Amino acid sequence: LVGWHRQRRAWPAGGWPAPTEPAVALFSVPDPAAFEGGPGSSWNDTLLPQLDRWLSGLGYRVIRFCAPESRGVEQALARRARDVRPLILYTTVRGLWRSACAWWAPRWPERLCVAGRPADWLFRREWWLDAARSGWCVFRHYHECLSTMLARGSWRWVVFFFENQPWEKLSVLAARRHGVPAAAVQMALLSRYYLSYFLGRDDARRMPLPDAVCVSGPGIARLLVEGG
Repeated sequence: LVGWHRQRRAWPAGGWPAPTEPAVALFSVPDPAAFEGGPGSSWNDTLLPQLDRWLSGLGYRVIRFCAPESRGVEQALARRARDVRPLILYTTVRGLWRSACAWWAPRWPERLCVAGRPADWLFRREWWLDAARSGWCVFRHYHECLSTMLARGSWRWVVFFFENQPWEKLSVLAARRHGVPAAAVQMALLSRYYLSYFLGRDDARRMPLPDAVCVSGPGIARLLVEGG
């Protein structure tokens, strides 16, 4: 709520209207390098450089969106209000409640044992550690805000990085909820040891994957296809 108040206070009076022309929602990271050109410049995207210009050349309006937990850059984002949508602005009471309740309740077996020895406290300790590190509530808040943003406007694509991370899957789910296709762009080196890129048995059938993945060359494409 503090972040929402700060961004809302910094935002210009025009609000954050939904696009009326065909638009692409482009995930962006508001790091200091993005604002090096000054208040009136375009976004200096060091992760997906020139992608906005390419999309604009195809006739789309490019609107960048940032994760709700982006802090300390409220004024810089507000100065770019025409083409930027901080997701924190799409926070709703319903979304906050759903995010706060995003807990995984495991189905414990009757006996929690390791090698036949009781290990109840060990299992419960590991569950609490997972709850503290995995960021369930943060990820759910991201999903709720993005879904609210995509509910209005003429969105044609949602575009984000491709590392097959949890927030990417939630981006796909939010896009599908409103009938918007999702595309991911490879933006880092790829190794066979980066397990998140490669799928297990039946993962492709169950996992929310983007409709298209843009990669840097046939070698990377072959690795990903072989990996599921």
